[in-house]
Amino acid sequence: MVGNQYQAWRFCPDSDTDGRNIGWAESVAIELAVVYIAKAGYQDVDVLVHSDNIGAIGQFRRGRSKNPNINASIIRAEVILREHNISLFPDYVKSADNRADAASRGVPEPNLKLLIPRLKLPAEIQHLFVQAPA
Repeated sequence: MVGNQYQAWRFCPDSDTDGRNIGWAESVAIELAVVYIAKAGYQDVDVLVHSDNIGAIGQFRRGRSKNPNINASIIRAEVILREHNISLFPDYVKSADNRADAASRGVPEPNLKLLIPRLKLPAEIQHLFVQAPA
């Protein structure tokens, strides 16, 4: 979610293998926030990104994980951050206060609109997701 806009994907069948679990998906969500920020033209900025997943926040803050798929997500995000001189500050928000929570479950708030510009998933993971219906 960005403001009152959102975009959502669902796992393809059998994509939740080889360490690709909800923790990995939460890391990909932070990565996609970075992709959006760069695609929207931001550079030389500090950016606060909220997540309700403490594990994903900690992994991005440390810059590493024991999970190779999460490490790949962090590396992809770091490349973009460095190219655009963006400093990322992931911060925790309780699930009850997370405005993206309902949209992530396929029930977006009625006032939400689809994210513009639309995001394209990184090539390395496109085959693991399908665009959720609007």
